Amino acid sequence: MNSVFYASLIEEQFRDRLEELMFFNPQQRKMSVDIIRSLQKYGEPRIVVEGGYLVVRVGAFPDVQTLFALDDSGEGVELIGMMIYIRTSIEDLYVLQIAVEDKWSLTGEYADQNLVMKMMARLLDIARRIRGIENIRLSYNGKDMCIPVRRDLGGA
Repeated sequence: MNSVFYASLIEEQFRDRLEELMFFNPQQRKMSVDIIRSLQKYGEPRIVVEGGYLVVRVGAFPDVQTLFALDDSGEGVELIGMMIYIRTSIEDLYVLQIAVEDKWSLTGEYADQNLVMKMMARLLDIARRIRGIENIRLSYNGKDMCIPVRRDLGGA
């Protein structure tokens, strides 16, 4: 199953699905401590339309970025996951929120696809292209985690 692709922008047609993922996700209760920490530190996320595309804004931070995971295996493209992140310092990206559709979660029908891990790998690829980024940080189960961004230095 290689029908998943990623985008930084999605069209307005995905608004209802994005709202479900972000605000009504059944998995949220498992991550409530981390969600509360993020809300207190960065503010509430909101979905806005800019230039015909959906954009997630968080608090007063204008530079929040979103990575969307989409599946094109059925009768059209389906939004199955999203990740919100922000550059918090010269060397750090911080993941504010990750949400995936239930059937793509660790206990879902497509758990073997490891969607969250693939989204993190995609974020690592993005981080490697941003000058100065050394770490990806996130809160998971109430604990701060740091994932070093390793760059291929070339050579054998």
